[in-house]
This record gives sequence, structure tokens and C-alpha cells, in this order.
Amino acid sequence: MHIGTHFVGRVDGRVDGRVGLASRMLRGAAIVVAVALLSACQPRMSAQERLAMWRGLTDAHFRETTTIQDDNLDLVASFSTEKGRPGAKHPEDGYYYQHDFLRAFIDKRTGKIEYQLYFTMTYPGPQRRYETATYEAPKGTQQGIVTVIDRSKSCERSQGVTYCDYREDLAIALDENVVTWVAARYGEGDPVKQGWHYRITAHDGSDYTGLIHPAEAKGLLEAMASHRLVK
Repeated sequence: MHIGTHFVGRVDGRVDGRVGLASRMLRGAAIVVAVALLSACQPRMSAQERLAMWRGLTDAHFRETTTIQDDNLDLVASFSTEKGRPGAKHPEDGYYYQHDFLRAFIDKRTGKIEYQLYFTMTYPGPQRRYETATYEAPKGTQQGIVTVIDRSKSCERSQGVTYCDYREDLAIALDENVVTWVAARYGEGDPVKQGWHYRITAHDGSDYTGLIHPAEAKGLLEAMASHRLVK
């Protein structure tokens, strides 16, 4: 098991044993070249720099960057913290792209509110199929309800070998008391220790453990509280 947030840790991935050693070496060389090219185009932050940036995030930042979708034709107003943090790109850790963020939905007819953790990951084959989740809750670890939003793959053939990359988009339903509980941790100390941990486990046995900053939950709630629903 590994921790794999944007700024802390990594994902536990698997290597496809069906691909020969020579092919894996070719693929690995291609990844190294791609990373080198990206690094040449823009400076890459160190793990310490990423962690320092993550620790410095505030509720005001997330409140101001929360995306709101609500107009007179919407029956449900939606809120997302996706723009508050960039996704992570770390091919050496077993995945090409990973992002997690909070979402909320207000039914304008009933006033009912639903919360979600949205999780997306792109990684090299074979497919892992993340399907179960657990997370911290006020009364202890809780089983999460996972909804598959999308699963897709893109393949290319090189020197007689087909390589596939996979993407998974999932949503984990959260109780309101969990979100408010996480938000209440904001400002109580080191966010790495006070942050909210969750784990998503794949069918192949690999897992991903993520960490959400308390400021993200607090900023989301503040954005929701200050928004006047469009009738």
C-alpha cells in the first residue's frame, strides 16, 4: 500500500507480465524521453516544493476557485473544487495522471444536498478496475459507495506489440457529516496529519490512498453557503 496524493506519496501499480522484457525496456525508454522533454519545457517541482505548496493552501483559495454550475434551466446546482489543485503527472510512480477533488449537488426542487469525492486516474496496462473504497469518518473507517463514471482505454501498436493506457473516472458518495467533519479540522495543525484519508482498491489488488486538505472541504462549504441559487 502506498499513499498517493498530488503532493504526498504514490500509487501501488502492477507491471504487465505478458509483455516481454525487451518491450518493457522500449516502453520505459519512451517514458524517460517524454519526461525529459517535459522537464526541458518547464521546471519540475521537487517533492518538498509540492508538499510546501499543498500545506499552504487555504479555505479562501478553494472558496474562490470552486466552480459553480447553476442557471435558470438547471434543476440541480453543482459545485466542484477541481480547479483548486492541478492533477499530478508522475509516470515513474506507475500512473500518468491522477486527480481527486470534491463535488456537491443541490437539488433546487427539494433542497437535498449530495457530496462526492471524484477520482480520475490514467495509467499503463493492464487494466486495474478500481471498484471499492474506504475512508475516514467521525465514527471510524467507513465503506464508500463507488459509482463508475467512465472507463476507457487508448492503444497503439509499436514493433509488433500493442500497448494500452487506461483511464478510470469514479465518484464516491460522502455523507454531509463527513465533509463538515473534515472542514472542521482546518487550522488545527499540520494538514498532512489533519487531512482526510481515503483508499480506493482495484480488482487486481492494487490500491491508491489519497489525502484531501481540510481547506478544500471548508472552502467548498463556504462557496455553497455564499451562493444564491438561481430560480
